Amino acid sequence: MKTCSHCKHRKETSGFWRNRSTKDGYEYFCKVCSKKANRKYRASHFEKVYAKKKEWTQKNAQKHRDYHKKWRVTHPERLKIGEIARKAVLSAVRSGRLKRKPCRECGRVAQAHHPDYSRPLSVVWLCPSHHQKEHANV
Repeated sequence: MKTCSHCKHRKETSGFWRNRSTKDGYEYFCKVCSKKANRKYRASHFEKVYAKKKEWTQKNAQKHRDYHKKWRVTHPERLKIGEIARKAVLSAVRSGRLKRKPCRECGRVAQAHHPDYSRPLSVVWLCPSHHQKEHANV
């Protein structure tokens, strides 16, 4: 058992990330608090995090492609759901049942974002940069 330095809850050591540099071999914050802190940091330093991610992707292009290729093979059901939702929006826009709107954040030209793929025509219109931020927060 170990106490999280942030939330003060006592948890099993499996609730903490490993860290060889600490005395007991585990991080001071539990996994839940650590994830919250990381999410908050990524949201408040989006440009810096995005630039670093983009730089890594460019340097490791083949590794990045291989990872995504493997993910597509191991998660066909998620690909199928997303593909169906994208095609439904495209069809609805073409037929006039759904109107393209500007980004809800800045008013620029927008893309359709699906908060819930089970409701394919329920979309939020976001420009590419805000769309990326939305996915970073999820």
